[in-house]
Amino acid sequence: MFHHYWLPLIYKHQECTFFVEDKTEKIIYPSDIPNLNVTKHVDRDKLKNPVMYCDIDKVPTYRTMIDFSHNVFYKVPL
Repeated sequence: MFHHYWLPLIYKHQECTFFVEDKTEKIIYPSDIPNLNVTKHVDRDKLKNPVMYCDIDKVPTYRTMIDFSHNVFYKVPL
């Protein structure tokens, strides 16, 4: 799911920084993406706003892509 749907969005939206929480530390991802931070724990309190929380185990919707294109950020309940 992550590689098929999220990575193209991450590549396209270089203006955004993506934090991926990987508690297993087993996610495989390309190392040449400067706006992707993979970490064992994301401290949401320390992230700068605006922040969009998304579940990477779900397919991003068309609305999500439109919002990225217009720099609209919101919180998605996990």
